[in-house]
Amino acid sequence: MGDWDDQTQVNETISLVDQIISERELPELGKIPGSYTSNPLFIKLFNRLVDLRRISETLSRGKLDEFVYSRGYVLSNLKALQANLRHLTWQTQRIAEGDFAQHVDFLGDFSAAFNEMTTKLAEYSNTLKNLANFDHLTQLPNRLYIEDLLKRVFNNFMKDGIPFSVVMLDIDYFKRINDTYGHSVGDMVLAKVGKHIESSFRSSDAVARYGGEEFIAVLPNATTQAVYEKTAKIVKDVRKTDFIITDSLSIRLTVSAGISTANASDREYRMVIERADRALYLSKNEGRDRVTVEV
Repeated sequence: MGDWDDQTQVNETISLVDQIISERELPELGKIPGSYTSNPLFIKLFNRLVDLRRISETLSRGKLDEFVYSRGYVLSNLKALQANLRHLTWQTQRIAEGDFAQHVDFLGDFSAAFNEMTTKLAEYSNTLKNLANFDHLTQLPNRLYIEDLLKRVFNNFMKDGIPFSVVMLDIDYFKRINDTYGHSVGDMVLAKVGKHIESSFRSSDAVARYGGEEFIAVLPNATTQAVYEKTAKIVKDVRKTDFIITDSLSIRLTVSAGISTANASDREYRMVIERADRALYLSKNEGRDRVTVEV
């Protein structure tokens, strides 16, 4: 009879534990027979199972701040998973802010997929930056890029007094090139002249296509006289250069330029550009193929 009673109690215990683990509703401790609740080992087991239920449920819902006091092999693994997911959440937030250097090495097979994703995101981000900041025709920086640079350069000028100059350059009679040879040749001319101008400035200077047949250069830490001499040399070099378009076609042309240097009365970087643009207009109006300075 004792063996039968022991087996019955075993079955009851297994049934109770199964209910705690698998049923949606947790049995109330007060409704569990006193033969169980009076046993400290059962209470310890009950509390561990309750913690297992709670942490597994919260993990399944993506809630990662649930804290449990119980310890043990299974609970330790779940806590480690919880901590890893919290860290992964932080890393995901960093990626959303543009930090694509985030990598995972604590989630097995998932890590490889996550790391591949961040690598591709970094590549796509660089591609988009290039598309946003570079002119596809000339492969020079574009107006968006140069104006962002000018904001930083102007801030340095206002804060630390670091001088800078702006040079605007424009291809003379460019419409004639398009009308005579076609727009495809005109595009090649733009690309070649742009690269020629870029290579003529210092590596510390920034040259960009500003729009149409107009280019802009930003020169930090250079006096107006030095900028004028450099720009005059570029205008002269362009005049003497045969721009080879095809094996049977080379073109000679000229450019006009306008220069302005930042001064204490400037309230924003656009004022420097506006003066350089006015100087360029004067060069055009006075015969082209020349440099004008407006301080």
